[in-house]
Amino acid sequence: MRVSRSCALIATVGLTLGGCQTLTEELPALPSNPPVQIPVLPPIVPPPNIPDVPPDGAAPPPESEPAPPPPGGGPPGQLPDNTAPVAKVGAKVYFLECDGQQVPNSEFATSAQLGCRIHFDCTPKDANNNPTQAQSDPHWSFDPGNLVAVGNTHEFTPTATAKAAGDLTVHVVIDGVTSNTLSIHLHN
Repeated sequence: MRVSRSCALIATVGLTLGGCQTLTEELPALPSNPPVQIPVLPPIVPPPNIPDVPPDGAAPPPESEPAPPPPGGGPPGQLPDNTAPVAKVGAKVYFLECDGQQVPNSEFATSAQLGCRIHFDCTPKDANNNPTQAQSDPHWSFDPGNLVAVGNTHEFTPTATAKAAGDLTVHVVIDGVTSNTLSIHLHN
């Protein structure tokens, strides 16, 4: 009985192995260099900031303030993770606004026309020149102060309206550290 089981097992294995066959299928030939189409997307252009002008010639409604950068620099709405002490402060003209419109390429402007608004910005940095969180509000100084009408001087992004011709100097102090001094010529 043992022999017949062994023979049956050998016969089954032999039939199974002998009955196997590898199947191959011919695939259609592909071109050696298939054409590649790269989609061309139009550039994304933000809409122009054009105020509505009433047909009767009345003054347009006041524009809303642009979103200021957050305290301590960085993307709007986000504080830097860095909490190292403030070692230096960078102050700059963020942009000019004349007749309710942002003046193109006016970042770092050194002159402004009377009636225009000057938007300032400051960024506290640590000893490694990385943006850091300030422990106190900034304190902006405008000299002579009678040349401009200034909003809140304890913001990171104050706005000053040029109201008299002359040379204005501006700096900011954050956590006891004084920024660079800006010189802006105000003219007709």
